[in-house]
Amino acid sequence: MHAGLADRLVGLDVPALQTVVVVGDLVDVELPWPVSSLDDLIAGAGTEPPAAGDPVQPWDDAVLIYTSGTTGPSKGVVCSYAALWMFNRNFIWPDVGEDDRFLQALPMFHMAGVGCTYGMLVRGGSVALLPAFDAKRFWQDVTRFGATTSCVLHAMVSFLLGQPPGPDDADNPLRVVYMGPLSHVAEFSQRFGVDVYTAFGMTEVPVPIRSELNPTDERSCGKAVDPDTFEVMVADEHGIAVAAGQPGELLVRHRLPWVMNSGYRAMPDATSKAWAHGWFHTGDQFIEDSEGNFYFVDRVKDAIRRRGENISSFEVEQDTLGHPDIEEVAAVAVPNPDVAAGTGDEEVKVVVVRSEGSSLTPEALTAYLVERMPRHWVPRFIEFASELPRTPSFKVKKSELRAAGITETTWDRERAGVVIKRDRLTP
Repeated sequence: MHAGLADRLVGLDVPALQTVVVVGDLVDVELPWPVSSLDDLIAGAGTEPPAAGDPVQPWDDAVLIYTSGTTGPSKGVVCSYAALWMFNRNFIWPDVGEDDRFLQALPMFHMAGVGCTYGMLVRGGSVALLPAFDAKRFWQDVTRFGATTSCVLHAMVSFLLGQPPGPDDADNPLRVVYMGPLSHVAEFSQRFGVDVYTAFGMTEVPVPIRSELNPTDERSCGKAVDPDTFEVMVADEHGIAVAAGQPGELLVRHRLPWVMNSGYRAMPDATSKAWAHGWFHTGDQFIEDSEGNFYFVDRVKDAIRRRGENISSFEVEQDTLGHPDIEEVAAVAVPNPDVAAGTGDEEVKVVVVRSEGSSLTPEALTAYLVERMPRHWVPRFIEFASELPRTPSFKVKKSELRAAGITETTWDRERAGVVIKRDRLTP
């Protein structure tokens, strides 16, 4: 572990821990275990390979990765070596190999971090590990390490595009990046001189869907990577396939054993529920069109139910992000304060991060959205914030925003007397 994190071990009861290996020098920290320096271990390492033990089998547990916890408590996902291999096969772009170097700015305790690192080692490539993502230094690091591939997730795209443009932005060795979700693909690709692709996957599901390079439809996640063996179905609440163009939950299974998750650690009920009737239930709403393209609609838990209509928080966010004064946004459901508690009726709330120096008002944002989305999607509640709560892998913690609900700083369209009539506003 990094020496700067060693104080977190103080006072912990960890009976199985025998030695702590640190990167850097310990300062003002005393640990009750023997401490070794990584530099000393490397300097004293021999050149002989270790003695072979029992061979590792594809079904053996490789890693325990916790989910991001965006919709609730994190769950520990048990992943086999076969599942890691499948992540490498499907997620990393096919022509990436031994001559490539992956710039890793994502945490190693999430699948995007450990999975990409594992995949590059399998392919004979190399990895440059960064302590954290830094938009101001990202392209310097790309050049310094000679990185040819990387990931840009969620807010990382807007952070990078938000940096002052320069004449040599495209003068870098990066050639292909994964972007999820897609955002400003053409602008990003042209400005930085890289090819872009996207995909859908989870810690539990090693990427059954992937796009081609530089997709023009930013709504799509692509097509099934290997539909003959990695089966993907959009289904209703009973597990029955829905017609093309209709929304439903994405269900996944594979014809090979062990290449998906091996369940949730110490959570048999959650495991059984997720693997109902032989399919893994992703908890994500999708639409599949007649040509086999898959479109993400929303997390099932993030969907908003207003006046009997389902609203995709993802689509509300995409429309809101179109405003030039908005850097980030999260749409969540809040209980309708005008109806009896427990009825389940919800209203749309957006939490918005404005661009630096922007004086955008809730009224102006509402007027902008009225012209771009169905009237029942237009948020009743708007709240401006300096930043959104995020996980270490840059996903928004919507559970925190839902728990906050309607606050003292939340603007209420109805209380403000703003009425939507025939897709226009009246005071």
